[in-house]
Amino acid sequence: MNKESYLAQIRQLLQNLPEEDRERSLAFYAESIDDRMEDGMSEEEAVASLESPEEAAKSILMDTPLPALVKARVKQRHMGALEILLLVLGFPLWFPLLLTLLILELTVYLVAWTLVLSLGAVVLALGLSAVACIIAAVYCIFKGGLGLTLLGLGACLVLTGLTILLGFAAAGAGRLAIRLGKALVRGLKSLLIRKEDKA
Repeated sequence: MNKESYLAQIRQLLQNLPEEDRERSLAFYAESIDDRMEDGMSEEEAVASLESPEEAAKSILMDTPLPALVKARVKQRHMGALEILLLVLGFPLWFPLLLTLLILELTVYLVAWTLVLSLGAVVLALGLSAVACIIAAVYCIFKGGLGLTLLGLGACLVLTGLTILLGFAAAGAGRLAIRLGKALVRGLKSLLIRKEDKA
């Protein structure tokens, strides 16, 4: 397959995307082919070393922002009178279900971030408590005696250890929440892309 037919197939698969997004992606693949040809490959070898046009189109669609995919999907869809009638009559059924699904996804995401923020607040409180124990231990050196000083230093060490331990847990939970958000967006994109493939 030569460069022109490769790019034409990708262009055909991305026909519903806005023209500037499509042309930017095509320019990337054209430049990739040109770079490989400059490195000594023939045009056919350069095209063969890239992913298939279908895989390239899918990766482009996965990198496209979700609103642009939805807009392209809506623009592509031409409904007949029967489909419009069914949508209107079925609205009391499908709209609450769709709304429930979206609210459920949003709730799961918000609960994940609420847990992360709560864990962060606990870490902050433990860290401030460790600092307060150090201040109390220094005060006890001059006013309270050796026993209270050692108690303050011991409490400071325990609180510092808990702060570090829970700090790692909070950072891990934050990364997990970010991955959850990305997975939700990728899932929605995959759903839109699969529907587009079937259409």
